[in-house]
Amino acid sequence: MTAYALSLLAAAILAVEGAPQGHHDGPLQITAVMRQDYHRHTGRRVNVRSRDDSVRVLEWYAGHYCRGADAWTIAARWNAGPDGDRQAHRKPRGRVADYANRVENVFWSMAKRDLAYQERMLR
Repeated sequence: MTAYALSLLAAAILAVEGAPQGHHDGPLQITAVMRQDYHRHTGRRVNVRSRDDSVRVLEWYAGHYCRGADAWTIAARWNAGPDGDRQAHRKPRGRVADYANRVENVFWSMAKRDLAYQERMLR
């Protein structure tokens, strides 16, 4: 996934998560397990209440667990762990699939809106 697409995905996850600034799991709902996994692999500590640090963890997570994956798969794995997409396929009307669908819808809505804006600017 490109850096641009990843930035749209982060914005989509932020929109779906809806966690207020200062929420105990931060704006992207980073769990203690995710934080520990990030630290174990990168050697860096992270403040999950920081939007910038949270996005940094998402970027690492997508690169580590989601190489070549689409927005839906990354969202499912972000929500339920590295096998989140398999969980979502097993229960297509379950919590993980619902979350991934919502993130993907917001992602594509943002991408279409941005593309329309870019097209207007080129005229």
